[in-house]
Amino acid sequence: MPDKKPTEKKESTKKVDKKLNKGKESKSEAFLRIAESRIKSALNRLRLIGNCSNKANYQYTQEQVENMSNSLYEALATTMAKFTPSKAEQEQFSF
Repeated sequence: MPDKKPTEKKESTKKVDKKLNKGKESKSEAFLRIAESRIKSALNRLRLIGNCSNKANYQYTQEQVENMSNSLYEALATTMAKFTPSKAEQEQFSF
């Protein structure tokens, strides 16, 4: 019976180690890990949306493009606002 390739075993072990280590991962480390993955995914999805601009395959109006653009800008603005401290947090009392 052939043995598994060493790299396959190492990758599998790394996945198990990550699952076991989640309790020891700091909040900052978790943020970096999750955010990087999600940003890469979002950028890929935006690239795929851009593929819809190929007029050889698709037909669209300028109004449709503007609606799509507005939706994307609004979603990005809403998401980025979540990372900005609220007024209540900024107006804390201190001596």
